Amino acid sequence: MNGSRTADFRGAFERWQISQDGEPDGPIYHYRTHRARHDRQTVLLQHGAPPVACLRDLNTRSRDAHLVYGHAWDELTNELFDRATADPKTTLIDKATRGVLIGEGVRFILATIDKPDTYGFTPGDPAFLTPEPQARLRNHPRAFELNRVPGGICLLAQGPVACPEYLHCVEATTDGCGQYVGDTENPSMLVELYERAEQRREQACAAVQACRPVLAGKHQELAIRAARMRDQAFAIARPEIIDEVKRRLFTARDQLEGGK
Repeated sequence: MNGSRTADFRGAFERWQISQDGEPDGPIYHYRTHRARHDRQTVLLQHGAPPVACLRDLNTRSRDAHLVYGHAWDELTNELFDRATADPKTTLIDKATRGVLIGEGVRFILATIDKPDTYGFTPGDPAFLTPEPQARLRNHPRAFELNRVPGGICLLAQGPVACPEYLHCVEATTDGCGQYVGDTENPSMLVELYERAEQRREQACAAVQACRPVLAGKHQELAIRAARMRDQAFAIARPEIIDEVKRRLFTARDQLEGGK
């Protein structure tokens, strides 16, 4: 784009007479390589590229570098922040206090509310030691909704790209991942939880039929954990939400059978 004086190569800006001030006789615009990284990351964010793709494009080890280079981040989250201001009853903080969220991540949210300035050592709760995600959750309560994972939301500051459990959100432990929350007022999440439990059950049955006892035992445990999270979510969901979930499942089944 800029060309090279040492190699006597005229760049595109010079050949096309692209000047800094737009005048024909003005100095030729010089595009800085560092600016290219910012522009490229902004375009990737605007087109919905996943965080892992942005990180690989930057070739960096920092998990949040793409948020610095991608200047579209504020634009992408403005709509969520406006909705939070207009309807605070739909934020994760309010839902946690109303008891409509599931998952171990609810403890993280409630601790942020009860102890907004937590410093020092908290036995058994290492996630509470970092004030940065606590401040982000308090000041921008809808920002974490961008961290969408199958069946819920990830509360990690970097989102699912930093997941140490390989996205086993509902099966990482007997109570699920410590950074996972599911919204029982979101029919899409309930559908995903139902499908997740069914998938784990089918995997366990397939392993049994294949006479692979070790793998079957593993999948059976995962199926039990997924079913437990699904049942917990459906137990506290409102009847109208359950009806919507059933409608979507029946529609998906009819489409599948129609395709056959």
